[in-house]
Amino acid sequence: MKIKFITGAKKRIPRVHRTHKQAKEAYDRISGFYNLISGPFENKFRILALKKMNIKEGESVLEIGFGTGRSLIEIAKDIGEGGRAYGIDISLGMLNMARRRLKKKGLLRRVELCCGDALYMPYRDNVFDVIFMSFTLELFDTPEIPEVLHEVKRVLKPEGRLGVVSMSRENGESLFLRLYEWAHRK
Repeated sequence: MKIKFITGAKKRIPRVHRTHKQAKEAYDRISGFYNLISGPFENKFRILALKKMNIKEGESVLEIGFGTGRSLIEIAKDIGEGGRAYGIDISLGMLNMARRRLKKKGLLRRVELCCGDALYMPYRDNVFDVIFMSFTLELFDTPEIPEVLHEVKRVLKPEGRLGVVSMSRENGESLFLRLYEWAHRK
């Protein structure tokens, strides 16, 4: 897997100056109503990306930053009885929401959830066919992103697939982007 970094954007991407503890606490607080905040914007792109990932029955799939488990439901359906889905999220509140959602859909037995940090993933090397993250990578501070991608490379099989859904700066003109950055500064 090659990792390519694109530089030279006209508008600088702001640093994420909160600690991982602060991020965990924030996502624990909003876990109960997170879907109301994120759903209208994120769902379309998340669903499109999952289709492009072409997840197959029997595969081993990891979602980083699974939130309330919306993507894990689709992943668990795609992998079938012979596959296994895994999720890692820093927030115990999000993990509990995802667990309830997966249980309600009858898919919890196909998924193993972990409350942890993607900088230090508790998985063996070369174990996943697919790794997926949606609106997660930009939550790490800029210097941490290469570290997260190194962990991804470590746990992804050599011929594995990585799917990343992330925000675009859109020349800084997007109202949603400005609101998102404002919320994270606060």
